[in-house]
Parts: sequence; structure tokens; C-alpha cells
Amino acid sequence: MAIESRIFYISLRRSDFVGAVFGEKKMAQELPLHEAWQHINSIDWRESGFNIKKAYVCALFSELTYYRIPDFELREADRVNVIPCLAYQRAVREGRSLDFDQTMRSLDFGQFFVVIRRYAIVVGVRTPNMIIIAIRGTKYLYDWVVNLHASKHIIRERHHFEDFGEVGFHSGFFRAIFGCFEPVSREIKKFNLGDQDATPIYVTGHSLGGALAAIMHVVWSREYPKVHAFPGNISYAAKTDASYTFGMPRYGDMRAVTQYATPYHLYNELDIVPTVPPKWLGFENCFSEFKLDGTSLENVQGRESLRFASWLTRLMTGKGIANHAMEIYRERIREAL
Repeated sequence: MAIESRIFYISLRRSDFVGAVFGEKKMAQELPLHEAWQHINSIDWRESGFNIKKAYVCALFSELTYYRIPDFELREADRVNVIPCLAYQRAVREGRSLDFDQTMRSLDFGQFFVVIRRYAIVVGVRTPNMIIIAIRGTKYLYDWVVNLHASKHIIRERHHFEDFGEVGFHSGFFRAIFGCFEPVSREIKKFNLGDQDATPIYVTGHSLGGALAAIMHVVWSREYPKVHAFPGNISYAAKTDASYTFGMPRYGDMRAVTQYATPYHLYNELDIVPTVPPKWLGFENCFSEFKLDGTSLENVQGRESLRFASWLTRLMTGKGIANHAMEIYRERIREAL
């Protein structure tokens, strides 16, 4: 597929909000989704292992999910700041929405779907080289997480006569994404993937969407469904190959991040969200993490927990929240290419 030389930016700053601005880049708050094609076409998506270009493509699609704003979020804009995307916040304050379908077609993403549920929005896109499933949390998921304790959803995995013991996932994240499995599976089937189709599937997300993506990857990366562990008659459309997440909170306990596939997690050094829920509640970091400090990308083995005083300082000064915005993640990954 040919890549147009002109620059196409989705913008939430125009008054008509039709979704296009041509010209030089003005702010990192504009999503340069056109840049995805050059990497989609040049990367070997079947190759395993971390790849910074894959991370950048996944970051672009993770950010894209914030541009699909359902009516219930436009109507209830009282807590717009809980959604960590500056462009989203600006659009909701101004009561504007994007013709999402038309924008996707204009960018040559002809095969795509959107699944909207109360707690999550899922955007799936098929390209010639891969399928990407991008997820974000809605305002209701942020409200739910803020207002309730970080309780665990406990599963006990068995296969044949082998008992793998109890595994704990954040209950709010688990329930939110579990409700998306069936509709997303139906939509993937519409891509007409044959039994021999080896198109890789990547799942991605930012913030709470990252935690949802990680749990989807846990379930869908399995060679066989574990009916005792993951109840429900879900006919899985395909197997996910990898997951890239950005600034996600902890989503499970030690067994959750050691017995199952985990995402490649990129986090900003000062972002407070990856430090919650706290480890003393039994939640753990995943073990494939990369720290962004604005100048470089560092593979981190065994990220340490913040001391409470440092955690509180980041929260009270706002530094921990300011460094959580999706636009900052996208630009820092872009600088590391």
C-alpha cells in the first residue's frame, strides 16, 4: 500500500472537528496516525521479542481509542480529567465528536471494528501484515477503580488432572475486559481469518486500557481455553501473539505475571499509575518493562516500589499525573525510534 507524502494529523482542535489537519506538526497533542503505515509495512510482525517500532505503532493505536468518544461520555463531562488523554479532554469539554468511521477510511484502515461497553472501548484493525486490538477504559471504569478497593478476582486453573493453584487478577479490570471477549471475538471472525491464516494479532492499551489488554493477552494467548480458570462459552476467534502496554497499573499477583504471558510494558519514570495498586495488597509488576525518561529507553529488571513519601509527593505536586498523558508516551517512544 502506498504511503502518501503529505502529513495527515487527526486533530481535536478544529472547531468543525472533522478530523483532519494538513501541515507541519504544532503540538504533540495531535495524533500522527499516518506514521503507522510505514512501520506496519516494514516490520516483521511474526518475529517475537520487543521492538521499539512495534511499540510506537501500538502507542498510536492506543491513542486512537481516545478519539472514539461515545455519547454517554459527551453527556457526562463532569469528570473529564480522569481520562488521561489531552485531546480527549479538550473535545469533551467542547462537546465535539469525531466521525470516526470516515477518518479510519480516509487513512486506508478499511477493515476495522469498534466495540463499546460500559467500562471499555475496543478498536480492532486488520492490516495486510497484522491485526491490532487497542483498548481503553471509559470514564465509568476510572470512576469504578477510584471509588472501590483493589479487590482480586481469584481463579483456580486446572488442566486435565493438573492443578496450577490460585491466581489473582484485579477484579475490576478482569470483569471489564471479560465482558468484551465475546463481541470482540465475533468481530474478529468477520475478518474472515481461515484456519491456516497466520496473521499475527497484537493487543495494546494505555493506562487502565493497558491492564485490560494485558488480561486479554493472558486469556487469548493460551493454546487452549481453560474452562475452569476462565468460565464462559467463548469461542475464541484467534490467538494473540504479543501485547504492548503503556503506563498501566498492576493487574495481577505474582502468579498472574509469572504463569501467563505478559505484555511489554513501557512506563514514564515519573508516572504514578504504574505504582498502583500497591504491592502490599499483593499486586506485582510484570517482568518485561521498559522505562522512558525522555531521552532513552531502558529495559528494567525488577522495578522497585516507590517509598510512600515519594509516592505522595508525586501525587500532591501533580507530576505523577502529568507524566501519565497518552500524548507524552507517544512522543517519548517516537523520540526513541
